[in-house]
Amino acid sequence: MKYIIFNLLLICFSSKAIPQENLFYASIEWSEYEKDISIDYKKSEIKKIKDDLLEYLKENEILEESLSNFHFIDYDLNGVIDIVYSGDAGTETKRTIVFKLGENGIYSKIFDKFGVLISIYQISKFTPLTFVLKENPCCGNNQITYEIYQPINQGDKIELQASSKYCAIIGTELPKTLIDNPILFEVKNELYYLRLTPAVDNEKFNEELNITGNIIAEYTIGAKGYAILERQDETGRVWWFVLMVNNNKPLKSMMDTGSNNENEYYSIGWMSSRYLEIISE
Repeated sequence: MKYIIFNLLLICFSSKAIPQENLFYASIEWSEYEKDISIDYKKSEIKKIKDDLLEYLKENEILEESLSNFHFIDYDLNGVIDIVYSGDAGTETKRTIVFKLGENGIYSKIFDKFGVLISIYQISKFTPLTFVLKENPCCGNNQITYEIYQPINQGDKIELQASSKYCAIIGTELPKTLIDNPILFEVKNELYYLRLTPAVDNEKFNEELNITGNIIAEYTIGAKGYAILERQDETGRVWWFVLMVNNNKPLKSMMDTGSNNENEYYSIGWMSSRYLEIISE
């Protein structure tokens, strides 16, 4: 079960149900999901939205140029087209909003989260869509947050609910290739560091983050994580690109829960594999 869930959350491991896609470099081919309808029809439907979003776009005279941010898809597979907006919505960070058509002919908001859609996928062609959002740093923060929202059946309707979250600090070296099967490990040292890059750097000043070195979190014995890439540096040291589970909370960390909710999250970064012990699930 953990392996299946991990596929759903990362979208990057081998699975018959999930496409192999690296979360950190994900993009959407909208033609696979969006209905083939005319721009005039889209404009007429957008006029039926009663929300602050439309007021903001109109007041700033950017509605026309924002039309490409409106997508017409049937996310819950009920046969009715919904409107998904992902882009500038008048806040410091972008937002993703889902509007559903009511019996009164007006679209109302049923989902509103910070971040933009970077991936959409289905477990099967009969399953409602899962959304992957990316929230870039804002408001003086240095964190990039990735969140997975899965469709949950709530009786007579489908709701998108947060299933998992991943947090990285800007400047983290994100690999373009990942191993097929994640390796579960446990920290075996009293003090162990999660770093931005696969290198020991305790001295160079990072002006962007206002820190010395590349340490972004500190862990201790018993902390667990998943390794999803291995790399060797010029000194022969082996580094793992990891997702820290936070079963043992870090002693220190630059990361937080993000803007959308207080759910627990995986911390992303690099660790030397020297004092990481592989364990079975």
